Amino acid sequence: MPITFPDFRDTRCVAVGACGTLDTNEKAVRTLIDEPKGQVLVASYRISKSTAFIRVLLGGASPGHVHIDVYKREAFGAVPPKQTHKRKDIEKILDRFMGSKITTSSFGRFLLPIDELPKEGLILSTFFVKKQGDLSITMSGANFLIKGAPIRNIAWQFVKGGPLIRIDIDARIETEIRNDYLIKQIQLLDSGLRLFVLGRGTDGTE
Repeated sequence: MPITFPDFRDTRCVAVGACGTLDTNEKAVRTLIDEPKGQVLVASYRISKSTAFIRVLLGGASPGHVHIDVYKREAFGAVPPKQTHKRKDIEKILDRFMGSKITTSSFGRFLLPIDELPKEGLILSTFFVKKQGDLSITMSGANFLIKGAPIRNIAWQFVKGGPLIRIDIDARIETEIRNDYLIKQIQLLDSGLRLFVLGRGTDGTE
């Protein structure tokens, strides 16, 4: 079964990335990743009424390194990435890595309306506006480091042109590449959003 690419339903996530070095000594797999170095593969697929993009980087800075990004179309702004491959081509390559152990660093980007943030929550607690005459200073973003959990970092920033907050969440976990590899990363990152940002349990409770 090929790797499942997310449809981004039921989540505020607009982009997810997962990368790490495969724990494998299989020569054919290592050769596929590392030759040629820094190979970048880009393909698109349909989600609901929009488009998402897959970007895979093989090799690069370290041998055996596999980096997978999946973005909704709006995450790219005005200019979408140039496609180099078809989705099925990327699926065939990623199929070669199935079952391989990997320590994954994952990244998720979320967009939320400001009015959805709890008043006593982590993000609103950092808001401030200071005015003196014509001079004003407004907090426009912050970064939080977290220890003792798979979630390692949370950063927020105002989105220009609208009452939205952009939230970036990083995590690190030991896992395996399976067909639900990317889905599991979104679930992990989404649970961090609910717990640390929205003040809810992983089951959605307050």
